[in-house]
Amino acid sequence: MPAPLKWLGALVTIQIAMILLILLGDIGFDRAGKYGFDFGHLLLFSATYLLALAWGVVYAILKKRFGIAALQLAIPLSIVAWESRPYPQYRAAELQHLVGADKAAVEAELGTRGRVTSNTTRRGALIEFWCYDGVEVVFSPTGRVQAVNPYIRWEDGYRPEAGSVLNSNAGE
Repeated sequence: MPAPLKWLGALVTIQIAMILLILLGDIGFDRAGKYGFDFGHLLLFSATYLLALAWGVVYAILKKRFGIAALQLAIPLSIVAWESRPYPQYRAAELQHLVGADKAAVEAELGTRGRVTSNTTRRGALIEFWCYDGVEVVFSPTGRVQAVNPYIRWEDGYRPEAGSVLNSNAGE
């Protein structure tokens, strides 16, 4: 392999290694994950990936290896395309069969895309709820679905409907 292509191969290898670390590295946010990576590592891996990507694309174009440049750009462009899909819309009336189900069943049916997870305390008990576009799934302290309420997403955040967990704590 000619010396210029060795550099290109090294940059592509670095990109692949950083993507794998970001996706599979079990990176914790406020504490280290099971492999010891935390948010600072995520920033380091991301910066390393972006630098290797930029250098790799520029180097491939300078060496007239347009196929390799396109291959390097395929991963970030596919992620942008995948994440640009609209969020699924749900109707609370159609999801009432989830009442009494556990979190795994809700996640299996609704997934995690577009979900906002939060907690609130009501009468001394910690209540967790997951907000999707159109519904709010409220869990009891035991982890079972207590209610599925209508919910509307606004561009600047979430607005709970009447009867929602967020509106029910106003007087407490």
